[in-house]
Amino acid sequence: MMHPSRQAYVEEMDDDRGIALEDVPLDHDYEIPSASAGIAPEKASAVMAQFERKRLAASIAVPTDDGRVRAKLRELGEPVTLFGEG
Repeated sequence: MMHPSRQAYVEEMDDDRGIALEDVPLDHDYEIPSASAGIAPEKASAVMAQFERKRLAASIAVPTDDGRVRAKLRELGEPVTLFGEG
């Protein structure tokens, strides 16, 4: 036999349970907000373009090894040290 504190507590069924789903009134006369409620399409496309640029920039592999960077700069014909740098 199970101890009473271990038994599940079940509430008594109550006849007054609100209204039935069939009795809920349906409303088909509602307003759907136009595009003007949000941000302008031009601004939205600019934001999406910025996200795309950031995603592309994050996917580019950039060498951080000093020797490899110097070798790549020499290969491209760019100066390894800019004027005034250590």
